[in-house]
Formats: sequence, structure tokens, C-alpha cells
Amino acid sequence: MLRQSLFAVPLLLVSSMASAGTMITSGSVEFQETDFNSVPVFPDLARFDTNLGTLSSVLVEFFGEATSEVTTVNTSNEEGWFRSTSDFVFSLGSADSDVGALLGALAFSGATSTGALLNITAGATHDFGVLNFSGGSSATFSAPDELSAFEGPGVLEIGVSTFALVSNSNINGNFDTQVVSNAGGTVKITYTYDAPPVVPEPSSVIMLGLAGGLVGAVLRFRKPRA
Repeated sequence: MLRQSLFAVPLLLVSSMASAGTMITSGSVEFQETDFNSVPVFPDLARFDTNLGTLSSVLVEFFGEATSEVTTVNTSNEEGWFRSTSDFVFSLGSADSDVGALLGALAFSGATSTGALLNITAGATHDFGVLNFSGGSSATFSAPDELSAFEGPGVLEIGVSTFALVSNSNINGNFDTQVVSNAGGTVKITYTYDAPPVVPEPSSVIMLGLAGGLVGAVLRFRKPRA
């Protein structure tokens, strides 16, 4: 029984040195005018370095913000009621088709509105100021084919597309409206991986063996109590 215990000590030490770790990479796109055809790329989103260990899951978090500035003029000779709504759509894409197919799940939408119909007199101009929207989405990937899309050297070329659909409604009056929409976003990617076990230095194993041997020797030559 004593010999089995001595051999179990170094084995337990080696197995306990395996551990899990995380690698985080993130990037932001500053506010700019919304344009469905413009897809700015998030800078410096690193792929997972397989030298760190075995990738087990990837969490992608996508946050977006948008603003609308609405100004309207009632150009008719009678009063009217006016309201404006901007519907925003945020989506991610990538030049890498495998990554792009996964990121489609993170698209989200939202809206800003000037509120209830507002009475605006004939010839008057009304500035609604800056209307704000923020939202986000996230997705976790863990299937082997999903994980492989994020692995390798270099960076992930992920871009964000923002689109604003403006709809104006009014009762009476004739309104000349200007809407300026801007949007930006942030992406955060968390890689969770299993690090390879750390093998102890040979000198450490030898010292552990010697210590175990000394314990055995002491126990062997200790006289039993009467």
C-alpha cells in the first residue's frame, strides 16, 4: 500500500498541471454615416493561435449604436402633423466565407422615432435633435467545423454593415425633411481553450522521487510501538 501511494504522488502532480484558458480580441468601428454598400472592417481581430492549446468554444459579442438627426420644414400654407421613424439594421460579414456564414446569426435591428405626430404650423421649421439607438447580440460556437473557421495565423477580416430605412408620416401640410443617420459598433471575441499539460522538469520528478523514498525509508525502519 505504501509503494502505491508513493507512485500516485507524481502522477497526480502531472495531471493537475493541465488547465483551461481564454484569449480575448476586440475591435471598434467609429461613428460614420450609414451606408448599406459601405462595410468598414474591424481592426486587429486576431484568429486563435493553436499553439496555446485546443480551442473548445468561441463567443462573439456584437454591440451597435446609431443616431438620427431629423429636421423638417412645413412648406405648405396650412398646419400639419408630422412624425419620422428610422429603422436600423446591423449585420456582420467577412471575406472568409466560413466565418461570414457563422456571423449571419448576429444580425439585429432597432429603431428611433420622433414620437407621436407633432403639430407644425405653416412655414415653420422643427429640429427634433439627435435620436439615439443601441443594441447588441451574441452567439457561441463550439462545433469542430465552426471552431476551425476561427483558427490560424493572422487576423479575421470582419466588417459591419449598417442600414437606415427612414419613413415619414404626416397629416395635412407638406414637409421637406432631412435625416442624417450615423452608426458604429464593437466586436469582442472570447476564445476558450484547453491548454496542454505542463510536463515537470526532470529534476523536479527526481526530487519528488527522492522525497518519496525517504518517507518510505523512515516508515520501514520505524519500530512499531509496544
